[in-house]
Parts: sequence; structure tokens; C-alpha cells
Amino acid sequence: MNIQIMIIIMATLSTGLMSVIFFTLTNAVTPGIGKLKDIEYLGALQAMN
Repeated sequence: MNIQIMIIIMATLSTGLMSVIFFTLTNAVTPGIGKLKDIEYLGALQAMN
């Protein structure tokens, strides 16, 4: 297999993996954090970083 094809396959798979991670974050974590009060919300987001 050609190196260019391998790079394209790896880039496609890693892009798909990142999209799953962001989709999960958006649908599972964000709604729960959105129910917090403002100060708790800021604290939670700062704790994630």
C-alpha cells in the first residue's frame, strides 16, 4: 500500500474519532452542565481545563 493512501486512511479515521468525541460531549456533558448556576458552571468548565 502506498504511503499517501495510508495517510489518507489514518486522517479519515482520526477525523471520525474526533467527531464521535465532540458529539458525545455535546449530547451528554453540556446539557448537564447547562443546569448549573453561573458560578458553578464556570467552576466546572475551569476544572475541565
